[in-house]
This record gives sequence, structure tokens and C-alpha cells, in this order.
Amino acid sequence: MVGRAGIGGVIVFTVTTDAAGNVTLDQVRAVVHPTTDPNEPVSLSADNLVTLTATITDKDGDSSSALLNIGQNLTFLDDGPTAIVPASAVVANGAGAPVSFDLDIDGILTNNYGADGGTVIFPTSLEGTASGLTSNGISIVYDVSADGHTLTGLAGATSVFVITLNPATASYSVDMNGTVDSITTVDFNGGGYDFVGGNGAWAGFNTAANDDSKDLLLTPIESGVSSGTLNTNANEGGVSGGNSVGSGEKMRLDFVVDLTGNPPNGSYSSPSTHLFEGHYTTNGASAKFTGISSQSAARFAAFDDPDGVGNVTVGDGVQDSVTAVALSYNGETKLVTFADISTTTTNVTVGGHVFTVHFVDGAAPGLQYEAVVGSILQNTSIATYTANGYNSLQIGYESGDTFKLGDFGAAASTNSPVSFALPVSVVDGDNDTAAGTIGITLSPTGQTIQNHSSDLAGDSHLYTSTLAAPHIIGSDFNDTLNGDGANNVLYGGAGNDSINGNAGNDLLIGGAGQDTMTGGTGADTFKLDGLDIKDLIADYSGAQGDKIDLSSLFETGPGANIGDFVKYDSASHTLSVDANGTTGGANFVDVAVLQNAPVAGTINLIYDDTAHTQHTATI
Repeated sequence: MVGRAGIGGVIVFTVTTDAAGNVTLDQVRAVVHPTTDPNEPVSLSADNLVTLTATITDKDGDSSSALLNIGQNLTFLDDGPTAIVPASAVVANGAGAPVSFDLDIDGILTNNYGADGGTVIFPTSLEGTASGLTSNGISIVYDVSADGHTLTGLAGATSVFVITLNPATASYSVDMNGTVDSITTVDFNGGGYDFVGGNGAWAGFNTAANDDSKDLLLTPIESGVSSGTLNTNANEGGVSGGNSVGSGEKMRLDFVVDLTGNPPNGSYSSPSTHLFEGHYTTNGASAKFTGISSQSAARFAAFDDPDGVGNVTVGDGVQDSVTAVALSYNGETKLVTFADISTTTTNVTVGGHVFTVHFVDGAAPGLQYEAVVGSILQNTSIATYTANGYNSLQIGYESGDTFKLGDFGAAASTNSPVSFALPVSVVDGDNDTAAGTIGITLSPTGQTIQNHSSDLAGDSHLYTSTLAAPHIIGSDFNDTLNGDGANNVLYGGAGNDSINGNAGNDLLIGGAGQDTMTGGTGADTFKLDGLDIKDLIADYSGAQGDKIDLSSLFETGPGANIGDFVKYDSASHTLSVDANGTTGGANFVDVAVLQNAPVAGTINLIYDDTAHTQHTATI
């Protein structure tokens, strides 16, 4: 019997039998299975599709026959693909030449495809997805090529990075064309900040220590001048008697370092009793609107205030042009840019509600713009962007209901590494899939990386950070990596490595092999790359701000029960992960041992959601 692909088509399988009744099934080509399930056997079990007639004949020629339906015994197993564990990428955050890394830690993909053959692609779900990253304050959106092998990170029309999968060489490359913003998010209603003020000349959020903290100063504006009081509490408030922002009123936000002073009673005059060491630059600072019974409209204007010895005056800056606003409402966020809508009043639907956005002339008509957002509802949050950031923001009443402002946030620029993860899919010849995750770390702009990935077995595998080259990529062998007092990125690569951060806020990435990671002093991050690797973390300290990054191991939203995905056994000091979180603990895999036995409730975790935005949790 011969099975063909269509009438007269190529041979897919043959079924033969010999005189002894032995049946042989010979599969010549791959058989397509119904769905993408990688374990989906199919058989020739339809009634009487494949039959065998057994005949017995005696010595005088009498015979008897029986028809056997043997199709159900002829099964084509679905030789589905297996997941890959790509090597982590560590590249400099800035334009440079492409850098290549292994798509699987063994450097081979054919053993992941199975008999059906296959390839590796970026899933189509990434197309048009916001990455959660920005470049010069503009959101980076993913663009996936038609064949799935190339992903481009676009900030508007500008390519920031291109990641290319090369299945033929079992590698991928990262080509940086620009810089990804390194920012730290500041939540003034949490994170150890104290509120100062009430119904006085000014208010603010600061810390008790003189620690170069990034603080927030709030001051009132009435009829275009610094005047009035700040009638607010830690959660919400407004200007002067109404405890809200109304006609002719604005609230000014200054992003200052080490705010001190006590707000006096009475109207504000500048300079007042507040002191600070200077401003810091932010982009995407946000505020939540409350106290709205119907709808409101507000105007946003950004400024760059000057600093200098003893200069504690606010409101004396040069206006900066607003280039975008981000509206967040009812669980959805949408970025609206001047480049997209120019000066046209535009309806924007966010969270099922229609807002209006209009960029209008600022101090220099045609050159500087402010943003007017209309139809603002209760519990709307709005963030403001300029091309290069600002240090002072004015939010003023435009029309409609008065409103209160609170839940302030800022995004302050840093020179820290930027890490993100990208899903990839192994797709075999009949479209079965298996998952993988590429972890990418961008080292600080202008800092050199020691790349020892091509070192040979006979080379020295002791690598130490230097002032000129503080970041290290290890070899395929058993390495020892030593950081210095700076904030180092240390990636072991393949092999059983010993990675020591020493002082500084370090990022330690084990890679393949069972690695021993010691953070040293400072707030260190231990990044775990694979489910089948049980790394050793020698000195985890939640009190020092240490974190364990599991973003390459599972995805879930911030509202999920993190205990379904991660658990810590305080008796064995073992951290375990269940990648899908749906099996009731049946698939937990040990991923690390915390050798210094920290207590439960102090383990700080980083993980991704399905939109590839990072979240934190403590277990």
C-alpha cells in the first residue's frame, strides 16, 4: 500500500507485509498534524481504510480467510519541537556594529526541530506592540518582518535597534542604531517619600535624609503669577480655597534634589522657604486627576529651570515644547504625539472613553507647544513628554469641572543598564511550536564591554572589570568574573562560572551551566536564564535592595497570583518556578539555591507580563 500527497502526488508512506504476516510502515515524508499541539499523534484508524487479509490453507487445499482492520495500529507520532534557551545578549546602549549570540545554548537548532524540520521566528503577536521602552522619550514599538526573522524597535519612524534571527547558523544578532532611555520610575506617593505641606504656601514630597533623593516641589500659580496656597494632602489637592484647580489656577511641579524647608501659612512668593540643591531632568512625569463629577480640560506646559549656587527660585525657566502626552484610563494607556496630529484637535479613545488632544502655541508660536487635553474623567492619569526632558511642569485649568491632582510620578534619567526580554517561537514543519526567550541587556552608554565569548580552552578564564572596561561577557568554559566598585554587568556565558560583583549595584547573569553568583555590597540583580539550571546565589540580601530577575522564565500580569509561578522553600533555601502557573504546583522546577538562607517575605523578584513590561513582587 502506498500513501501519497494527493492523487498521483509524492509518496508519503508505504505499508508492506511479508509471508510471515509482519507489517512494516515506512514514513517517507512528514505528515501534517491538525493543530500546533506538539504532541498530537494521528493514525490510519478510519474503518477498513487499511486492512490485511489473513488466509490459512490446509494440506488438501481447504482455506479460510479473515479480514483484519490494522489501521488503528499504524500511528504517526507528532515529533514536535522542543524549547530553546538562547544565550543572553549584552551590548552597549548606543549605535554600533551588530553583535551575534547563540540562539540555543548548545549552538545547535536541528535537535530542537524534530523530524519535521523547522525554524525560529518572532511571534506575530509582537507586531505593533509597545515595548515598554523609550528613546528620547518616544515609545519604542516592535515591527516584525513578514518571515518573522527580524524585529525592529521603532521610536516613531526612527530605528533604535534591529534583532535578526539566523536559524541557519543557530545565532541571532543585535544591531543598535540608537539609544534606549535608561530611566528610574519615581512614585512620590510611595517608595519612602514623606509629604510636607497642607494648606500653605507650597507642598512637596521628600526623604528625611540628605541623600541626593529625587524629590518633588509643588507651588501655586494664580492669574499667571506665583501666588496663592497649595491646599493639598499626600493623596490629592489643588490651589487656594477650593482644594482644587479651577479658573485661572495652575499647579507647578518642580523636580528637585533634596527638598527641605517648612511651608509657611499664607500666599506663595518666590523664592519662598523651600531649599533644594538643584533640579533633575525628567520625561513622562505624570499626575492623576480626581474630584471630577463630569468632565474637565487641562493645559500642560513644560520648562527648563536654571540652577546655580543658592538658586532656589522656581518659575524662571525657559519653555520647552511638549511633544507628546500619554493618557491612561480604565486600564489602557495611549501615547499621542505632536508628530502624529500636529495642531489638529483630535479625538483619542482610551479605555472606552473619547478624550480630545490639541497641541497649541506656547511662548514662541510655531516653535514651542503646550498640550490641551479635554474630556478628562475622574481617575485619568496623564504623562507629559518633550524631546529631551524637562525639570518643571505646569498643569493648569482650561475648562469644564475643577479638578484635584495627586498620585504624582516621574521618570528620572539614569546611567544604569537597560534589560528587556523578547519571546521567540520554534516552529516545525507542520506548525507545531515551542517557546523560548531572548534576554537582552544594554550596558550604560559610553562604557566598554570585555567580550571573551571567543576565548579558547587554553586561555585564562579569570576576568576582572577595569575602569576602562567595566562590563564582562565570559567564555564557553568555566570562568571567574570579578567586578570592581562600579555598577558592573557580568555575564558568565556557557560553563559553570563564578561571578563576583564586589561593590556597586551589579547585574549578574549566569547563563548556561550551574553558576555561583555573589553580588557583594550594593543593590544587585541576579538574572536567571534557564529552567533546567540550578544556580547558586551566595549572598542575597533584600535589605540591600537585591533582586532576582525571572523575566526569561515566565510571563504573567501584575494581578496574577505570583505564588502560582514562583515559590521559595525556606527550609531548603530553594527558589522554584512553574513556567505556566496553571498546574497547581505540578511543574515547579528548582532554578536557584540561596545559600545564605534569607527568610521568606524578603525575596524581591522581577518578572514580565505578556506585553513584556517588567513588574516586581516580593515572596
